[in-house]
Amino acid sequence: MTSMASKILTALLFTAVFAGCVGGGPLEAAKGLTSLRLSLESETGAPDAPLTIGEGLAVQVRVEALDEQGQPMPGYRGKVRFSSKSVFLGRNGWEAYDVAHGDSISLELVRGMGRTRIMAEDEEKFVVGVTEVLYLPPVNFQVAQTPVGSVDAAPWRNNFIRFESGTMVVTHASIDGFYATDLLGDAYNHLYVYTHSMAAVDRGDVLRFVSGTLDEFYGLTELSFPDYEVLCNRLPLPDPVPLTAAMLADDNEMEKYEAGLVSVEGVQVANVDTASYYSYGQWTGQTADGGRITLTTTSALPDFDPRESRNVTLTRVVGNLRQHYSADPEWIVAPRDACDVWGLGERPADCDAPAPETNCRILNDK
Repeated sequence: MTSMASKILTALLFTAVFAGCVGGGPLEAAKGLTSLRLSLESETGAPDAPLTIGEGLAVQVRVEALDEQGQPMPGYRGKVRFSSKSVFLGRNGWEAYDVAHGDSISLELVRGMGRTRIMAEDEEKFVVGVTEVLYLPPVNFQVAQTPVGSVDAAPWRNNFIRFESGTMVVTHASIDGFYATDLLGDAYNHLYVYTHSMAAVDRGDVLRFVSGTLDEFYGLTELSFPDYEVLCNRLPLPDPVPLTAAMLADDNEMEKYEAGLVSVEGVQVANVDTASYYSYGQWTGQTADGGRITLTTTSALPDFDPRESRNVTLTRVVGNLRQHYSADPEWIVAPRDACDVWGLGERPADCDAPAPETNCRILNDK
């Protein structure tokens, strides 16, 4: 068969198949339900006056079914699912109801943040609609991480979030990420940002914004695949939170300071698991008041071997707080460098050097 004959045959076959698919005539426009029109019948808030959620916020949404002409469908009834990327509805994060045309549905907002809309979808027809903008409290570390139910479950896990509220200062940069604290928060206001490589930030950098997908890695909340921008530099860091034995024994309390700067006092070597030490540089310490904590000191103190230091007391250790379910204990203090450890003789000369002057003149305090 010649090339030209082959092309002609292919064209004829395509024409026949296409004609069969459309019934020999032009494609017909979809009929019936084609969209849902949603309108908020309760307060929407405003950019400078967001709604307060508190223990729960009731929002009224009116649902109208529209046909292919954009006309109301008074006889409509269907199962409609309500959801939002930045609003947690009810117990599951979404709510579903049997809805008739013109119904006003009451939804409970358990958690929410920022400028958002609520979406509704007919579960059979897959037809959707969205509300006008709803203004909720600004997106910050504390709002995004305060647990709902389980102390280990960040409520916005697996969601893309852009943080641009508060004063987010970098407390440490490591080879695969950095730690940041929002100075305007008082709990759950710390976050580890996983960059997969050395981040282009330094201690004291204030972030204009940081965005990414919120996730959990063996208990540690982290922001993955991030984007960020530095606003200014060399802002003084927050004081570390002193951890007591009572706090170390309370996971609910410890979650509040995950990824933040913390300190422990009077630490002695309690146990060194060889496999854990060789793999992760981790060992178990006991604090002066009887608490147990895991420490990882290889990066900060490469010459310190806890196996040979059982009679040594580290009078004070500062570091970022991490969590890993496989560690025992699962809470880990990671000193940033030798200046974070007292009790091993003379510390490096630059540990007590005056802090350089900051160029942070205007801070984001929204």
